[in-house]
Amino acid sequence: MIAPIWCLPLPVRALDPVVTKLLPRGGGDRSDQHFGDAVAMSDRFVLVGEPDGGSLEAGAVHVFHAATGRQLRTLEVGDGVPGDDFGASVAISGRYAVIGAPGEEGNKGAVYVFDVFQGRQLAKRMASDGATGFAFGGSVGLSGTMAVVGASGADTGRGAAYVFDVTDAASPMTRLVANARDVNDAFGVAVAISGQWVAVGALRDDDVEPDAGAVYVFDRVTGNQLRKFTDSGAVPSDLLGVVVALDGGTLLASSIGINTGLKGAVHIYDIVSGVETGTLFPEDPEANDQFGTSLAIEGNLALVGTPFKSNLSVPGVVYAFDVANRKQLAKWSAIDGVPTDLFGVRLALGGNRAVIGATADNVDGPASGSAYLVHRVSGPLAMPAVAASRDFAPGVIEGDYARFFEAFVNDDGEAAFRSTLVGPGARGGKNETLHHTLDPGMPLVLAAQKNMTDLGGGVVAARFGPFSINRAGSAVFQATLRGAGIGRTNNVAYFKVEAGAAPFRLFGPGDSLNSIGSDVVLQTIRDASQGRGGLEMAASVALQKGSGGVLPENDSGILFYPGGAGQGVAPIREGVDEPLDNRGGGTSPIGNLLGEFVPRVSLPADQFVHFSAALQGDPSTNFGVFRALFTHDIFVEARRGEVAGGLAGDPLFRSFFSETAIDAVPIIRATVVGPGVRGANNEALFTGNGFVQSFARKGDEPDPAGEPGVTYRRFLQFWPAGNGGVVFLAKLGGRGVSGRNDCALYLAQPNGQLLRLLREGDEVGDADAPKVGSLLRLAVDPASGHYAVVTTLVGGIRGANLALWTGHAGAGNHTDLQALRLPALQMRKGTAYQRITGETVVVKSFAFPHTADRGGAGGRGNGRVINGNGQMALCLEFTNRGKEVLVGVP
Repeated sequence: MIAPIWCLPLPVRALDPVVTKLLPRGGGDRSDQHFGDAVAMSDRFVLVGEPDGGSLEAGAVHVFHAATGRQLRTLEVGDGVPGDDFGASVAISGRYAVIGAPGEEGNKGAVYVFDVFQGRQLAKRMASDGATGFAFGGSVGLSGTMAVVGASGADTGRGAAYVFDVTDAASPMTRLVANARDVNDAFGVAVAISGQWVAVGALRDDDVEPDAGAVYVFDRVTGNQLRKFTDSGAVPSDLLGVVVALDGGTLLASSIGINTGLKGAVHIYDIVSGVETGTLFPEDPEANDQFGTSLAIEGNLALVGTPFKSNLSVPGVVYAFDVANRKQLAKWSAIDGVPTDLFGVRLALGGNRAVIGATADNVDGPASGSAYLVHRVSGPLAMPAVAASRDFAPGVIEGDYARFFEAFVNDDGEAAFRSTLVGPGARGGKNETLHHTLDPGMPLVLAAQKNMTDLGGGVVAARFGPFSINRAGSAVFQATLRGAGIGRTNNVAYFKVEAGAAPFRLFGPGDSLNSIGSDVVLQTIRDASQGRGGLEMAASVALQKGSGGVLPENDSGILFYPGGAGQGVAPIREGVDEPLDNRGGGTSPIGNLLGEFVPRVSLPADQFVHFSAALQGDPSTNFGVFRALFTHDIFVEARRGEVAGGLAGDPLFRSFFSETAIDAVPIIRATVVGPGVRGANNEALFTGNGFVQSFARKGDEPDPAGEPGVTYRRFLQFWPAGNGGVVFLAKLGGRGVSGRNDCALYLAQPNGQLLRLLREGDEVGDADAPKVGSLLRLAVDPASGHYAVVTTLVGGIRGANLALWTGHAGAGNHTDLQALRLPALQMRKGTAYQRITGETVVVKSFAFPHTADRGGAGGRGNGRVINGNGQMALCLEFTNRGKEVLVGVP
């Protein structure tokens, strides 16, 4: 049955959505069967519970096609009796459904697992410690193949929740209970699950005020309690936690008793940070609304049910919200409804569709119930767009944005990006720009336009090179130059951009370096990094041979640039006798001059520069990794021929692929030689202050107990992750490893424990139950440990096979709260969003640049994709060929 339901303004999208009214097959009198008392949906199926219906009046669940609304089958159980309430709760992920029957055996309760594709019952599960009144199955959740079941009556009303694997009918259940429970807390009255996180509501928790309520978050694997959320401003009978909804790291929890007179509110919590980020209220609150009776969330869109609106003088209302901005987007009701229908008593979202229960609809008799399937539902992106293709490019005459490339962000949320242009103002080679958001009060400012912007003395940029925006209020960029006085020996330079100012030149080839020696000339910038404070930049350079006495044996080094235009100062130079601290507690010569510098430099924070260089002398010890300050104080971090710490057999360092650092503490990828060393174990990652120690070695098992026989084959990337942590990407081999699961992301924690963050082949837990395909991109903020990953997905919706994940490697702790460091899914290809213009767009792809160097080292002081607050700079493309640069928290 197709019918419009919107009788109130402000649709979620510009086009009127198509609405299908769902009713069970057969018609006839269905009085008091309460169809719509539970709803769930995936990309393929809609499940609607009818807990007093079915052939035995024990309850039923009806399965509908999500795209067409056509009923496919009805699920029932053969051992049911009236009062079982089969279908009082439902959840679906992929092919599996979990259905609660909390009334079974005197309210002891049970749940049933079904294969929705075949309509076949796979298992019946009951709590092993269950007893009369447990109400096991009163609430259910499902993520991938892991289910959570609430039993709010367990233990004299204290409550419990249970987690189990739906693919194994005999799998053990993990019992979750709050660290502190009281009689009648009703812990388990509501549950939700997303990946490894489980949320459980306890609406009568008394810790803040009597019956004020609380919501708990658990690690489903270990059973550890991760968070307890309460309302600091609670009053008695707020009933926080009566309903919960969870998507990624965002948790919604209802307080239907809040605001005096049961007006209701919905609290928004960030699981990772443990912070309440906001509260949702309707624009028209009234007493007895019980706003928050039902909840659903998908990405940045939340639906909130208010079935008792206006004291039941209307059929009920559903509100739509922009979660990030706590903004009401829409208010819906059923145009064919009547008062007391309880429209909105249950809600589900999935695949840009929604299903809304109206369990008291009298369509086939009193309280026979109905449900509404709403198509093409979309909300806004959580991250605001700072630029979009086909928009005009500020500062460019008759030029519009065409495409976007690298985009970076600093800790203040200021961004810079590179773009190409179209239009008359882009002709004649003027089709590329750098823009930034540094200027207060101005959303976007032109830094430079290719072949147009005067960079000093009539010189213009023929091409833009690397750029970054690591410091508050400033960005730096490299440009290949053309113009008067520019030749092959001076056609590259670095420039600085500040708020309200034109770019000015910092340094480049052809500069005189009198701080090194009279008439010494800079020949080549081989690598450069921008600091976050203190030093502006550090550069690995080559000097012009023959200038100022420069010879092949002293023509490389590191230059420091404090921030202003002019010469590099306090150089560290090949061939100069520098006092080196060989970890002995003071600076003293170690008997060798610095030799040729490797063309890379790392400036990950404020002042410490890390680099590799040869040492002139004994070939067995003639290479090392070093750090230095602006005042020199050169420190040996690792050296060829010395014992590689932390490895069995005491092998020796042989060569160094690359290095990065957590301020003063290096992270090094190196090869080793010695007895017992072969190709399968000759490489390792090292870190530590003083003599570095290995934390991961090729050939070792990352998880000998959980995954015996799985070993590291190669290290692909490694990034500092704040507070002594290291995030690294490894290729795996060994038992059970194939091309579908041979790459994994790990966090090496400061206490030596290893946490696997994400692996190819992992379950994703979305409603279509895909798995992680390939790990494509990785970015980590080196100071805070916020990280972002782009992966492919397999086994789910074909048009949604790309995913963005974010996490925080510094969240929680490295013992009982380490699950807070896991990534959360934030965005998928194929998802529809509403732009500010009202146009609905569908994500085609998203990307950020690969910034790790050839040796795999990331976080070296180049551009940052994600900052210390979890804000990202991200380039999106939509199916209508539109492109945008987004900056914000996903």
